[in-house]
Amino acid sequence: MKQIKLLFVLFLGIALSTAYSCNKDDDDNGGGSSTPTKCYIKKELNDDGSYTLVEYNANHQVIKSTDYDDAGSPTAHIEMTYVNDILAVVEEYENGILVGRIEYSYNALGYPTKADLFMDDGTGFTKIGYYDITFTGDNLTKQSMHADLMGQTIKVSESVFTYDAGNVTKMKTFAFNAQTLKLELESITEYAYDTKLNPYHGVGVDYLMADPQFLSKANITINTASDNKGVVMDDKSYNTVYEYNDSKYPIKGTATSFDNSNSEVTIMEYDCL
Repeated sequence: MKQIKLLFVLFLGIALSTAYSCNKDDDDNGGGSSTPTKCYIKKELNDDGSYTLVEYNANHQVIKSTDYDDAGSPTAHIEMTYVNDILAVVEEYENGILVGRIEYSYNALGYPTKADLFMDDGTGFTKIGYYDITFTGDNLTKQSMHADLMGQTIKVSESVFTYDAGNVTKMKTFAFNAQTLKLELESITEYAYDTKLNPYHGVGVDYLMADPQFLSKANITINTASDNKGVVMDDKSYNTVYEYNDSKYPIKGTATSFDNSNSEVTIMEYDCL
């Protein structure tokens, strides 16, 4: 499982998007159970001792996520502001200082179409670029990042998503090549899933990261990453094994790279209704 990452770290090339919440019923546990059927993740503990705490509003939408180091000191946090239950603004703070801001635009159907990115350049907040966001039905299928470079706006990255049964099965990533001055295929990642419930889906941040774990109903068990020539990158591909609570949410995830060079363990804690 992936930690709820601070947004502006992703400006370095990982696509992000907005938090349009479809408010769908994604509970596939069959019903009829006396145990809680909806759980909201409140803490992620990493194997290095660092952790993240997540806060929600009355509608169970994420309004704050704070990262802590292994000594328990906060390192940074993000705050989310909603208007009529739709995300309007996301702000990142470091040591209590506002360092980044995202402002969202929506179409008449309530789908996000654009995210404007602002950062402090030392003289105040300046727009550094934006994301174009494309939906097919309820699924985010393409996202393009545009940045202001050398006095002009250039498309610097693009992510394209393929779905099956509500889960992202493939993600193609394209990046700007400064030599050819074109977008070129950078990588292709294919995904497999469990049949349990994904705690990151349906809590207001479904499309926040434009990350398959946030876009999908289930939890990723295998991600196979290939380079632009189709060669599998074993150090960037992972198998993930989960332990679950009685409500079918993961409480522990152990991700191991294909070449066994890296292994990460994440513990999840919840509030269940």
